Amino acid sequence: MATTASRCCPETPTRPPQIRRGYVAATKALGLPDDQLSPLKRQCVGAFDTFEQDADRLLNLIESEGVRAAIAHDDNDAINLLHRLQAQGVRVPGDFAIITYDDEVATLADLPLTSVVPARQAIGETAMRLLLRHLNDLKSSHWHVELTPDLRVRESCGSRLPTS
Repeated sequence: MATTASRCCPETPTRPPQIRRGYVAATKALGLPDDQLSPLKRQCVGAFDTFEQDADRLLNLIESEGVRAAIAHDDNDAINLLHRLQAQGVRVPGDFAIITYDDEVATLADLPLTSVVPARQAIGETAMRLLLRHLNDLKSSHWHVELTPDLRVRESCGSRLPTS
């Protein structure tokens, strides 16, 4: 398993380095090795070159260590990765699986991409509720909120779409 997250600016909760830290925590919890593809800190200039370097390193990991899947942030990176792997003769999904985080344009790829879909509407609704709660009780400023994303399984991880 590998992760790519080449977009580095601006740093927001859905951008690196938070994604990288979450990935590292998950791989440690599962006992998987770290792929070292997406460092915690990145230069914001030259993101295209960074993606190309990560893609080259990923191709090496596929050949040398048998890496068979990647999580890409975001859909555009996943689509670029798909094209890059296919150009190098890597069969997706036969040899390799790709999962993306975002689901903005994942279905528009040549091969529909499996996606982790953030709970956008729930995030907006919860933000508004928290704001209203805060305005009604200025002394209370901490709440715990848990929002879970959805997983949309598509062909990029080996699933076949149902025929209609």
